[in-house]
Amino acid sequence: MKSFLFTLSGLLIALAHVAHSDTLHFREQGYSIDALIGVSTDETFQSMSMFLPVTDGFAPNVNVQIQSFVGDVDDYERISLKQIKQMGMSLRQEVNKSGDELVFFYEGTANGRDLRFYSKAIRKNGSYYLATATALQSQWPIVGKRLMDSVGSFSLDD
Repeated sequence: MKSFLFTLSGLLIALAHVAHSDTLHFREQGYSIDALIGVSTDETFQSMSMFLPVTDGFAPNVNVQIQSFVGDVDDYERISLKQIKQMGMSLRQEVNKSGDELVFFYEGTANGRDLRFYSKAIRKNGSYYLATATALQSQWPIVGKRLMDSVGSFSLDD
């Protein structure tokens, strides 16, 4: 019986470790938290959001979306540019395309605010993983590099 309980407790500890293997560590702020994991195969969904402190009534942020889209990178680029234009936005620089990755840098007005966006999209298994940084244009000189570095670090596991 003791052997059974020992084996069972070991199994439960191993399962608890697997259930919480996606832990986010924020050393600067001094905490860790288990990630809230959601999986969607049919719909676009917001997988993660991070925010910097609010200034001028807006919190600069980086978010990650997972978008179901079976088209190739050229299709994704074409649709994305169309959407950017439909929102009244304009590109700050040409789209950087490399293999299954696209980088967009654009700006415009939304909800009465002048915003700047920096996005990186990566294609994998019939989905696009999109990391986007957003800040007020007035905030960009202060936080833009940190936002762009965060988005630039975005990568997918093998």
